[in-house]
Amino acid sequence: MPNKRKGFAWRLEINGFTQATFVSCSGLKANIGIMEIQEGGSLTPHKEAGKITYDDIVLEDVKTENRDFYNWLQEIVNFQTNRGGTIGDGYKKTIELVQLDRDLITELDRYRIKSAWGNVQELGAWNNPDEDFVMNKLTIVHQGYELL
Repeated sequence: MPNKRKGFAWRLEINGFTQATFVSCSGLKANIGIMEIQEGGSLTPHKEAGKITYDDIVLEDVKTENRDFYNWLQEIVNFQTNRGGTIGDGYKKTIELVQLDRDLITELDRYRIKSAWGNVQELGAWNNPDEDFVMNKLTIVHQGYELL
């Protein structure tokens, strides 16, 4: 999908195909908990790495040329509200977030997001002059990421 709008510095890919472009990305954050182990006779506890949690990723000013991404989110809504569908864990996808240089071609960083799915979608203004589908904000839940 060619990027017609200057200023987009990120793109979202699913299965190697660009599904959306967006301006802002936040929430690529891992939190590693601490386990304190108190052994008998020791005056100080040993500290070890504990449970790992990941913050939700928030994409802002999201633009896509098709409804595939919206349809993916709608599958979850339909399943959860008993309107049909048998998706099981099929709604979770491995996606990639790609940070682009100012030329909007050169990749700076690429993140693989595991077991991702959208849980908050804020639609854009209805006076959009383009034919593209616009979301002001999209929040993605996931189970980890890695920098490729």
